[in-house]
Amino acid sequence: MKSLKSISVFVFCLFLGLSNAKAQDTTPTTDTAPTTDVATTTEVTADTDSHGAVLTADQVALLKAQKDLIAANREAFKASLTEAQLAILESTDLSKKDIFAALAATFTAEQRAIITANKESVRALRDEFRSTLTSEQRQQLGSLNNAKTRDVEAIVELKGRAHKRN
Repeated sequence: MKSLKSISVFVFCLFLGLSNAKAQDTTPTTDTAPTTDVATTTEVTADTDSHGAVLTADQVALLKAQKDLIAANREAFKASLTEAQLAILESTDLSKKDIFAALAATFTAEQRAIITANKESVRALRDEFRSTLTSEQRQQLGSLNNAKTRDVEAIVELKGRAHKRN
């Protein structure tokens, strides 16, 4: 009797799994293709960022320049760190907040100037990029950011539930 129950549960789960897979494979028969204006098509290229928002080639170049600048600034700053500062960074007994506080206390005037210059140059590139966005692109990026926030909140909630169960 017990084996009959387990076999029937297995068959039911198999059937349920296959029906869900089949349901996901089907495509709607109605024509739901979005219509696009010619002005929008000529204004925006097919280049997309990692999140799927449509950006022009110039905007993609600005983002790449910003990413390259941040990497170069980070390397230049790391090259300016002393051995004592590197030891603070590699410390495993401090929290991230404590590491930052201890490291900031040891910065030289030159290192503070590098940090300030880095922030200003990144801010200028970010403002330049934002000025090139159309209202449609702003809406797309905003909805992507909202979706990311919802995803992160859902993950945090699930992790919280897992900790409560244990």
